[in-house]
Amino acid sequence: MKLRTTFYYLLIFIISTSCSDAQEYLEDSHEVVVKESKDFGILKGIPSSFKLEKYTILDPNPTGKYLGGSAFASICKKNDNDYLVVAMGYGKYDDFAFSELLNFDLNIQTKQFTGTSLFQENLSKIQTGGNSLVKLNDKVILSLFYGKESTNSINIYMKSSVDNGVTWSGPKMINTLKDVYQHAANNRAILLSSGRILLPMAIGGAGSQNYIFCYYSDDNGDTWQNTKLLYTKGNSLYEPCVEELSDGRLIMTLRNSSGKIIFAFSNDDGLTWTDFVKSDITSPDAPSTIAKIPGKNLLVLSWNNTDRIFDYHNRSPLSLAISKDEGKTWKYLFDIENTLNVGAYYPTINFSKDKMLITYTKKNVGDSRSVVVFSEVSISSLEDLLNKAN
Repeated sequence: MKLRTTFYYLLIFIISTSCSDAQEYLEDSHEVVVKESKDFGILKGIPSSFKLEKYTILDPNPTGKYLGGSAFASICKKNDNDYLVVAMGYGKYDDFAFSELLNFDLNIQTKQFTGTSLFQENLSKIQTGGNSLVKLNDKVILSLFYGKESTNSINIYMKSSVDNGVTWSGPKMINTLKDVYQHAANNRAILLSSGRILLPMAIGGAGSQNYIFCYYSDDNGDTWQNTKLLYTKGNSLYEPCVEELSDGRLIMTLRNSSGKIIFAFSNDDGLTWTDFVKSDITSPDAPSTIAKIPGKNLLVLSWNNTDRIFDYHNRSPLSLAISKDEGKTWKYLFDIENTLNVGAYYPTINFSKDKMLITYTKKNVGDSRSVVVFSEVSISSLEDLLNKAN
């Protein structure tokens, strides 16, 4: 009875602190209305039997410090063949367990990982993770990640390299909002054609009133500001992903609780967002990733294509679609992972010269550990699938 009473008061404390955070920033927030759409975000076609080449699984020291495995990778190109990969290494796979960031050097020609090392030790009371890598030029790379202090406090940090990832500065805190549960999914930061660095963010968690916003920098990461907080009633918007369209507008995909992917748009490099629309693309309460194929007017989308009731372990299938009209219609290409009782989630999309690289976190139901899976597909194969009749 005493244990139950203690748990009850702890639950009340967590709820009350989360509510106080929401109220604190309510005056600086703006409600958006999500509209139903009959002509945007339409998913067409049936998936092909195309299979990606999956060649390496990150599995850091499973009998040692990282018993929870690896998860939530971010990737940055160093040269044509070599890529910097940073992933979370868990002591135990849990949102509130110890983790820190690990470095893996990936050669996509030999398909081997070398030089595994500690990228960033845990600098917070709970865990460090959620990394994004942004390459500003041939030499400068930024790393943006979070430090989780409590159930209602996360800080955002940045470290930089001026020698193409060989050495790194110490971390510095960049968040302008304090004492809130703010977070970004892995591999989310983006360098816009204007030179602005954009980090899409959210405040809150599953089942709570959430806010989305962006941190941005117009001076190569020296200083950071935040945009206005946005929310919608009766839905949880979080873990946004942003891509720049051919006409300079930005498109955003949003994890939410409606059962469909929500899109939004910006005409001012992410300062403001309009035209929130619920697509007909089925998705559970899980994040999606959108990216533009370099040099082509084609968008790709990776998401969990299922209406299954929210379950961390059953986020499957993980699917891929492509659009040639700026996201208005999508062609369902294939499933990256489609196995029952397997979770495949938090995908990343990056590009080499002629290939698309996809990573995702994979965890079997009942397993205590997760792994990061890497796969690749030629861009010409994607175009062939797009051009084939259903």
